[in-house]
Amino acid sequence: MNPEKLLVECPECKGRVSEKAKTCPHCGFCLKKSLCNRRVFWLFLLLFVVAVGTFLFVRSVRENENAEFERMIREAIATKIEPAIWYYNLACILSLQNKKSESLDALEQAIVAGFDKQNNARKDSDFANVRRDPRFGHLLALMSVDEHSLIIAAHEIIGSRAFAIFL
Repeated sequence: MNPEKLLVECPECKGRVSEKAKTCPHCGFCLKKSLCNRRVFWLFLLLFVVAVGTFLFVRSVRENENAEFERMIREAIATKIEPAIWYYNLACILSLQNKKSESLDALEQAIVAGFDKQNNARKDSDFANVRRDPRFGHLLALMSVDEHSLIIAAHEIIGSRAFAIFL
């Protein structure tokens, strides 16, 4: 048998390669397309699994960090030092955790405690998932009201008990 007949030309580098070779030893070109397609498939599958695993890991870490941050904020609120900003931060972290109703409750507490930075709340990306809630719009409107009007509005809405609390 003639050894020259067992050799074929590599289409990539034009080198002589055994007809049984799966890849060219000179340039690495894949000579058996079905084998190369399987390799590409497994490589993409591996990359996909790694990407999904990374995404799930990062999401889990974020959720744990948010829960820990929420716990720390609640401790800060308990100290009663600067409660307005702490309630605002609590509203932000609750919104990020998709606890919409609790987030709006905390924002309301921030306003009651004196938070009045309407522009900050309006632009804060942490409130993206509650921004369309009508209650959020009402809370923003309350931030622009002066203290005296706020007391009168609370008295009209809630009654004389709330009026006594504000005083």
